[in-house]
Amino acid sequence: MRNDFTNRFFPPSLFNRLLLEIRNFSQLVCESLTDAWLRLKNMLRKCHGHGVTKGAIIPIFYHGLDEPTQGILDVTAGGIFLYKIPNQAFQFLEDKVLFEHDWPIKSKNEHRRKSVSFADGSDSNTDNS
Repeated sequence: MRNDFTNRFFPPSLFNRLLLEIRNFSQLVCESLTDAWLRLKNMLRKCHGHGVTKGAIIPIFYHGLDEPTQGILDVTAGGIFLYKIPNQAFQFLEDKVLFEHDWPIKSKNEHRRKSVSFADGSDSNTDNS
């Protein structure tokens, strides 16, 4: 029953197309590193049972990036990103995404600090003349 369900709603042709898209991943024009990573993760989520390991995902992602973004990734990773152990590289990208998504919230809160006006002790309703 499971195989029938899978073949009906997730046919092999769809699976193969999604897997090919994952393997041919490339960064879009003006797409940030974080957005590219989130897009690849979404592609992986859509392709249920893809079987692509972290050790394969990291090179697919890295080689799909443009050269300037690869350079930024290498510098922020403290060396050549592809030399990292797959689990470390994966965690590095996850941490970067969390940091990037947390940053706008922090900066918005900092700009919304309330100011407190101090009274000079005199009553504004009385006339001191």
